[in-house]
Amino acid sequence: MSSDTPIAKIRQHFNQLKQERSTWEPHWLEAQEYVAPQRGRGLKSSGKTEINNGHKDMSRRLSGVASRALGVLASGMQSGLTSKARQWFLLGHPDPELNRFQPVREWYGLVQEVLEGIFRRSNIYTAFLHTYNEMAAFGQGAMAMYSHPDKTLFCRPHTVGTYYMSSDVTGEIDTFFYTEWLTATQLVEDYGKDVLPDAVMSAYNTGKYTDRFEVVHGFLKHPERYGIKLGEVHTVASVHFLASANNDDKFLRQSGYRTWPVMTPRWDVIDQDVYGWSPTRDVIDDVKMVMAMERDAMKGTAKAANPPWRIPPELDRRGLDTRPGALNPVSSMSEHAVAPLFTQMPNLQQLQYKIDAVKQDIKDGYYNSLFLALLSQDNPQMTAREVAERHEEKLLMLGPVLERIHMELLDPAIDRAFVIAWDAGLIPPPPAELEGQPTQVEYVSILSQAQKAVGVNRIEQSVGFLGSVAQIYPEARHLLNVERTVREYSNMIGAPAVIFKSNEEYAKAVQSEQQQQQMAQSAAVGEQMAQGVKALGDADPANVQALLAGTTGGLVL
Repeated sequence: MSSDTPIAKIRQHFNQLKQERSTWEPHWLEAQEYVAPQRGRGLKSSGKTEINNGHKDMSRRLSGVASRALGVLASGMQSGLTSKARQWFLLGHPDPELNRFQPVREWYGLVQEVLEGIFRRSNIYTAFLHTYNEMAAFGQGAMAMYSHPDKTLFCRPHTVGTYYMSSDVTGEIDTFFYTEWLTATQLVEDYGKDVLPDAVMSAYNTGKYTDRFEVVHGFLKHPERYGIKLGEVHTVASVHFLASANNDDKFLRQSGYRTWPVMTPRWDVIDQDVYGWSPTRDVIDDVKMVMAMERDAMKGTAKAANPPWRIPPELDRRGLDTRPGALNPVSSMSEHAVAPLFTQMPNLQQLQYKIDAVKQDIKDGYYNSLFLALLSQDNPQMTAREVAERHEEKLLMLGPVLERIHMELLDPAIDRAFVIAWDAGLIPPPPAELEGQPTQVEYVSILSQAQKAVGVNRIEQSVGFLGSVAQIYPEARHLLNVERTVREYSNMIGAPAVIFKSNEEYAKAVQSEQQQQQMAQSAAVGEQMAQGVKALGDADPANVQALLAGTTGGLVL
């Protein structure tokens, strides 16, 4: 097989990525064994044996506190970021003035309605939840989005251990491979008999329909590196091939996509790392500690309930009968003839206090207090402002993660869904004013609004302080830009921008009000002058003359 062919170059890159990923696998395996045993494939051995296998190794888990805390975090992310029950994104143009134009508002409203309907009909919300679990447990998640003949789009989430990826100089993922074990029947149905190698066809023809073969599916953002040419409308190459090479090595399928179809959000990325770092890495030592203490606590409890006994020598042969009502004849009636071996039992209460403290550390490491507030049934109408006030510190810590989720998961998911809906003919052409213009996505979920609302208190405190200072130093009131303060405050609490007038309308209204005030002041001055003139006209001329001459103290009417 030549090393210059596209498939040879792609195989070489795939094998390099497998080698690079090997340093991450021990950490993923540790997280799998202690926190998420149902997730991950191929971390211990070949993933072939784990397909459709309900048996999972739970031997290292003596406590499920970390698994439950992980579930709370993932469910909280789903409820707080991408809840199916409430609107979590808005489409518009970066220019607020253009958003006020009726055709523009109507078109964005229609697109919003189409995308929300597609999301409700598809499996995207279950894919989001899967991805949040993977991110928190292993550091990154992966889901691909494809078109679907009935539901418009379909999402395929991937679990850790089944995929390999690389990034470009900007840190964006530009190559993604995932593997799956397909049966001979599935391969024939999906790819056809003509492209399958002899090993697959031999299994199929001899009735070994459930024999599995490893298939690699690759997405390539730069196919020209491998000598692959795409059509004009495609920018991403898609290739399928068997993991084991053969003499007549070739692709099972080769196609293309208009946009990158895979979302690979990472919890945190350090420097030029390709894979992410998860909160599980921070709490895994606590999880191990809880397991060890739980083991000691169970041993202590067992010893307290059924302690080892000290017995006379004559009982050594026949043993001690501890059944209720049993008789044990002894030669000595001393109170110590039969007694527990240990007179002082371990302080299990103190050990339990320590266990509870470490469990709380694990829950805090998974941000459970914040997400339980979102999931609480006591106050289902909790606002973003209330969440921000109660959990400001945790929101600030979680801020970079939310921004990364917006950038690496939600932004590309909405972009990809738009392209799929457009290709399906569900979105009409935009108005002429939007030709070649960008679209802005604003996230209005409760977590996104809570992030913004963290700064509300600072604005209120600043304005309140300025008001106090202005009572002593009135000139201080000129420091405040009222218009920008109101707009910024409203944006932080999630108020829609359309409820406010545009900058031009606001300026005209202020100018009109100032003109009316000036006219009112001029009218008041004119009235005062008219009254003065009238008073002078009604005065005695002699008194006026005397007043002007300084001989009297005032007017005498």
